[in-house]
Amino acid sequence: MARTDSPGHGRLLRPGVLFTYTWPPLLAAIGSVVLGVTDSLLIAHYSTSALAGVALGAALYELPINALLGALMAYRILAPRQPQGDDGGLETGGLAIALKRVLPFAALLSCAGVAASAWGFFTLSDATWSAALSYSAGRAPSLVTEIAGATMAIALVAWGRTSVPLIAFLISGPANLLLDAVLIYGLGPAPELGAFGAGIGSTISTILPLFSSRASSQDTAHRTNRAPKSAGAMPSGQSSPGLQWAPRSWTTAEMLSSR
Repeated sequence: MARTDSPGHGRLLRPGVLFTYTWPPLLAAIGSVVLGVTDSLLIAHYSTSALAGVALGAALYELPINALLGALMAYRILAPRQPQGDDGGLETGGLAIALKRVLPFAALLSCAGVAASAWGFFTLSDATWSAALSYSAGRAPSLVTEIAGATMAIALVAWGRTSVPLIAFLISGPANLLLDAVLIYGLGPAPELGAFGAGIGSTISTILPLFSSRASSQDTAHRTNRAPKSAGAMPSGQSSPGLQWAPRSWTTAEMLSSR
């Protein structure tokens, strides 16, 4: 077990506490894989080359998204250890730094992915590669939305909103399934886009959970503003609705032990 690093405290950081802060990025990584599997399942009846292309495109997508999720490692460690401010407000400095540093890089990779996929699509004549590159062009923008969602999820879990990543997962999965069926096969007024539709469906399904995360963060901020200005004024072991208030000197394990 890992020990807390605060001087004067010898308590052990329990496995359950560690899991509380590690399962949001883990679920984000699993969600990315689930989207790729869903795309493959829905494209399976479209054509053999499209199925092979989507599988190849999903594998290529995993390279940059996993690299970007790994770049959030520092924030995963920092977020649970950030104390509340002197005025009782939540610390958002680490969140701002993570978004300002990682999101531009994700946007750069997304633009490069779209450009490279478009160039390859019009250059190569192989059916499998054409499907893979069209899928990649449609899904590359989700690099930005997935990283934004994962960063916000880490912060919200550290603020006590541990159900937010699960809600996002439950939104993106069914949404991707529905959008894939509509855009791949051209159901209703939607155009038949094949592998490109699978990529677009995955991108849209990663945008939708951001609204839930944003609403949750606004609600958390609202409750923070209504909380007492002096964090230490509340009796030990009590908390305001939805948030855990503790003196700045408390360790992460102590703050969570009263939940």
